[in-house]
Amino acid sequence: MAAAYGALGQLHHAYELDESAEASYQNAHQLAPKDHRWPHLLGYLSEQAGQLQEASHYYRKVRELRPDDTAAAARLGRVFLQLNRTDD
Repeated sequence: MAAAYGALGQLHHAYELDESAEASYQNAHQLAPKDHRWPHLLGYLSEQAGQLQEASHYYRKVRELRPDDTAAAARLGRVFLQLNRTDD
């Protein structure tokens, strides 16, 4: 079921239906909290909306689930730069 919510979220995200995409990703994340895809996509959606604190939260969650995830590390670094948090 989580995969279905995630797929729906990706479809809505592609068509810039951001509120619906966020709700779908949140449902997917609640159903599969150990799956790194949903916080990653929530982070990307938040980053695109300019919600950088929220994006950093989700990218850090991905790093907890998959410490070797270089994409999440790169996105988190970019968010930290935009937040002027160069020490992080």
